Amino acid sequence: MDNAMPSYEASDLHIEIDDVSLIRRTFGPEISGQQLAAQLVRDLILTESLPLSVDCIDEWWVVSSEKDWLLIPSGSVTFRSFKHVVHFPEAGREACHSEILLSAFADAVVTRGANDKLTWITGGHERRILPKEVLKRLMLERRGRTVAFTLERDR
Repeated sequence: MDNAMPSYEASDLHIEIDDVSLIRRTFGPEISGQQLAAQLVRDLILTESLPLSVDCIDEWWVVSSEKDWLLIPSGSVTFRSFKHVVHFPEAGREACHSEILLSAFADAVVTRGANDKLTWITGGHERRILPKEVLKRLMLERRGRTVAFTLERDR
């Protein structure tokens, strides 16, 4: 019987990090809707995504900007910051974009850019009905981006 331990190389290791779970452990257990909206507004101000608007309608927070802050230089939209920690040096050395906080703590997150379809980030449309006024805000035809989110615990 051979009792030799198998040997491994560094290249054998494949580390996968669930960024959303990491954010929940780091910033949890709970964050309020007001705090999430404030973090997103901070990001929009620091990236000069102005003018912007914030409202709370039927327990849904709605944050809009005339600038689509999810556009990348190629002109396409990226949702990476909703699922991954994306460094945000404009907000500080250890800061990250706040969209991942929405994914980690909100029960439902939906977004739409100008002339795009609705994109559910969390809490899909099969389980949720958007209040009429929130849907109206998301469907406005204009440049920019709107994000709406809700938290059960704020109810």
